[in-house]
Amino acid sequence: MLKEPDEFLTLSARALRYSMDHKDRIGWGLGLLVAVGVIIAGANYFLATAENKAFELLDQSMSRYAAAVEADGPIEAVSRVEEGFQQLVDGYGKRNGGKIGRLIYADICFKGGQLDRSIELSQQALKDFGNSQPYKNLILSSLGTAYEEKEDYEAAVGYFERITSEPEGLMRNDALFSLGRIYAAMDRKGESTATYKKLIADYPGYMNIEIARDMLIE
Repeated sequence: MLKEPDEFLTLSARALRYSMDHKDRIGWGLGLLVAVGVIIAGANYFLATAENKAFELLDQSMSRYAAAVEADGPIEAVSRVEEGFQQLVDGYGKRNGGKIGRLIYADICFKGGQLDRSIELSQQALKDFGNSQPYKNLILSSLGTAYEEKEDYEAAVGYFERITSEPEGLMRNDALFSLGRIYAAMDRKGESTATYKKLIADYPGYMNIEIARDMLIE
């Protein structure tokens, strides 16, 4: 079973050596193809094993986080799972399990009050999933929310406006609602009012629609 890279390299070397030792019997060309075939098969197996390991670490880290949150709350829980998630993103950051783990870890850091770390992880996650919906808008919303929490309203607006710039898309209604609130906090009353009106017009069934209407009255 290929568990480590050195085992994969050992298998590759053995395959190549076998083809050389038996080139008279099987022919050099065929022997080389056999060696290459084994190397490719071994590489695919190793990649699959690495992906499985990434999801295994993710599952373990999530289980530890759930237990830590129940015992001590989200702020204390961050330090309890930091090592596991860091191992996951450092060792398997290019695997799907590692990419998803980075996204989840960003949310954990946000809930734990580690806003700068959450932003750093989310920005990397945006590179990972920038061309994939619904991940893209989810990450943009997370970044906007983190910057709003830091009271960096200009940065927050930039991320939410990236969501609303598309005519349709996941979380566009939430982004409009957030923009209305942030514009008001920035004393940009006209933009806040226009944004709430657009939300009401485009999404009359939105769950926070009554709050948006109340904001127009104030």
